[in-house]
Amino acid sequence: MSSAELVALRTGPVETADPEEVVTATWCAGIEPPPPMTVTEWADQHRVLTRRSSNEPGPYRSSRTPFSRAIMDALSPQDPCQFVSAMTGTQVSKTEMGNNWLGFTIDHDPCSFMVVLPTVDVGKRHSKTRVEPMIRSSAKLADRVAPAKSRDSANTVLEKEFPGGSVVITGANSGAGLRSTPVRRLHLDEIDAYPLEIPGEGPPIEIAIARTDTYGDTRKIYRCSTPTVRECSPIEEAYEDSDRSQYWVPCPDCGEMQVLEWAGFHFTPCSGCGEDPEEKPDAETRARTAHMHCIECRARIEETSKPWMFERGEWRARNPERTKIHRGFHLSSLYSPLGWLSWAALARQWLDAQGDREKLRTFTNLRLAETFEDVGAVPPPWEILYARRETYPQGQVPERAQVLTIGVDVQGGGAARVEAELVAWAPGLESWSLGYFTIPGEVGNAEVDNELARLITSTWPRVGDPSVRLPVRMTAIDAGYLTQAVYQFCERHRAAGVVPVMGQPQGGTLIGQPKRTDIMRKSGKKTRGAVRVFPVFGNVAKTELYSWLRLEPPKKGQPFPAGWCHFLQYPDSWFKQLTCEKQRRTYERGLPVYRWEKPPGAANEALDCRVYARAAASIVGCDRWTEAHWEQYAAKTSGAQKHKPKRRDDEPSPFDRFRR
Repeated sequence: MSSAELVALRTGPVETADPEEVVTATWCAGIEPPPPMTVTEWADQHRVLTRRSSNEPGPYRSSRTPFSRAIMDALSPQDPCQFVSAMTGTQVSKTEMGNNWLGFTIDHDPCSFMVVLPTVDVGKRHSKTRVEPMIRSSAKLADRVAPAKSRDSANTVLEKEFPGGSVVITGANSGAGLRSTPVRRLHLDEIDAYPLEIPGEGPPIEIAIARTDTYGDTRKIYRCSTPTVRECSPIEEAYEDSDRSQYWVPCPDCGEMQVLEWAGFHFTPCSGCGEDPEEKPDAETRARTAHMHCIECRARIEETSKPWMFERGEWRARNPERTKIHRGFHLSSLYSPLGWLSWAALARQWLDAQGDREKLRTFTNLRLAETFEDVGAVPPPWEILYARRETYPQGQVPERAQVLTIGVDVQGGGAARVEAELVAWAPGLESWSLGYFTIPGEVGNAEVDNELARLITSTWPRVGDPSVRLPVRMTAIDAGYLTQAVYQFCERHRAAGVVPVMGQPQGGTLIGQPKRTDIMRKSGKKTRGAVRVFPVFGNVAKTELYSWLRLEPPKKGQPFPAGWCHFLQYPDSWFKQLTCEKQRRTYERGLPVYRWEKPPGAANEALDCRVYARAAASIVGCDRWTEAHWEQYAAKTSGAQKHKPKRRDDEPSPFDRFRR
């Protein structure tokens, strides 16, 4: 007797069935594996969208987003790949695909499941606004997962149990959440917003993926995100490792298959449509005329053709040998279904972004699903800077340079030390690194303080004329560590132009408004407003520095460009420190914030010293100086400082005192 016959027997008239056969049929039906089903099939049959999570409430229809079927089918048990990566724009349903996968798992193929959002707070919001409504609105899920109760350890906002499995929802900023339990299926959402590292534990993506190792070839990992900065984007890295699929759609006129790309996007006036190029319509008129052109027949493709094209589209892999291991999908917001994000809306946003770097970055990331090549967000390879080192005399001020500053970084721990860089500045903020110094010990120690004081009060000879010696105009010392000791040192050497600075991650200017700050004496007494602390905004300083480091060298006989940085023959480790940080996107209160982060264990003292030396030059006013200001300052320093050196011939120079 087949299982179908047994089920029919079990559901037939009770009075005609043998009780023993009914028991047998029921038992067989219970142990029989569920029929094969894909995530797409499950979603079309059982998923219900609510008004809270969708503008189109009601039964889920994959026909609205035909391109999503292949992605969800890749998440199904039948597909042999272990990794699925989706680099997409907004309004193409990438998160809903993950929710459908979770619903499929709860109902049809139960096992351990983990969802990781950028932060725990975002995870809670995702659970309340996406997961809970999905469970409550779908009858197949509501019967298997009880409503979340804070007192019920089996079902809370972040943890839910169901017959045969469980789901944990956590944040990439929570090491405890990522280590909670082995999981067979893992959904990593918006991975470009994850922190680079959980302090003391490592990269959150690697920690989360390690949770799946127990399940070997049966595991499934779904990574999705809008991308961020080129060479710094985890989703771009994942996509490049995949089979790199794109969605090809046919032209409504000639049937030629093609990918919808921004390069094929057109507005009025459009030469391909025979329109007058001299016509100058306003931005709104241009946006309303947004359309595509077929790459083959050049026919005009209107947005109303989207449903017809999408239903007949297909995914094509550019790296097909990876298909059975890692499926990757790239999809821009140009594929947003009709009635969602329109081509006209995209056109308005693009036109509005012209001339605004931040808006253009947002449009590129969120709408085109492409990484943004921001020369100030990514450092150049350290090897390039190492190769262009120069052999000018250390400690001697070049003829063009007029202002000297020092940036000081204070390091604690087992290898406590003070590191400093002496930098000379010229018009256009061209700069020369004249020396890098390390003083073992901590600020506040008498010997360390004396050595640092000698460095910042030394005068430095001009190249070709040692009788002209320039003083250090300003020294900026990091007050983030041993804060009170730094404050006291700066107070004692205020006349030498020494100021404390405090690094801040975000700001609109390089230097913020200084704030009067109290000093706590060893006696316990407080001196109110004894020092002025300058905030230094790292996002501005590092973006500027890295854009300078990426400048192309001038042709022979041409002057160096503004911002060009000259470096001495430092070791490769110094250049690795200078270029160790990259910009990453994180979220605060649901809003994207770009922060600079270094790889785990990397040193960045050389970068910090350069940032503080640059901040000191800004405090002096070099950013605002005209050519006339530079000339006046040059005349002043050349006359006032031309004197016999104070240092005795037998007295060691700063380069003898300090270990580079």
